Amino acid sequence: MNLLRYFALIMRVKSSVVKKEASKFKKFSFHQKSRWAHLIIYEEKGLKLEILYLDSIDSTHKYLIKKLKAKELAAPIAVTAKQQTSGIGSRGNEWVGMKDNLFLSFCVEKKQLPHDLPIVSSSIYFSYIMKSVLADFGSSVWLKWPNDLYIDKKKLGGTITTKISDDLICSIGVNT
Repeated sequence: MNLLRYFALIMRVKSSVVKKEASKFKKFSFHQKSRWAHLIIYEEKGLKLEILYLDSIDSTHKYLIKKLKAKELAAPIAVTAKQQTSGIGSRGNEWVGMKDNLFLSFCVEKKQLPHDLPIVSSSIYFSYIMKSVLADFGSSVWLKWPNDLYIDKKKLGGTITTKISDDLICSIGVNT
């Protein structure tokens, strides 16, 4: 699975461009209702990434953890929302963002990550991928150890990770 490709797709997705972006993958399906959208992307190796789009939620991170523990969702899965009312930041802080910022949580199985990646370094790994995607969009974002995204001296966003069994949940918040 190419995580960089998935991140780029998720960053570009708005309902008007989903089909155009998703068509780059071998197979895809897209369903949209008034309050949510659902995209499934199939990779060449038979893996799929399911992306749930929500209008508003307390926390994409809390939502994903709850659904995974209840076995209602399974990896690989991503959840994003237009608005988040009670996001989670690192060290127990709250992540506050305005409507239409990036609120993204995703879950991958540990076996889908590079084999030499220590789990304790996964937040740095995902932060670097996010930095790369933003750079592809022309951003001058840089990483502040260990998982914060900055432009100049202003914090733009960050990542947090949580391990549940053999799954790794990563949440990324980016203020636009």
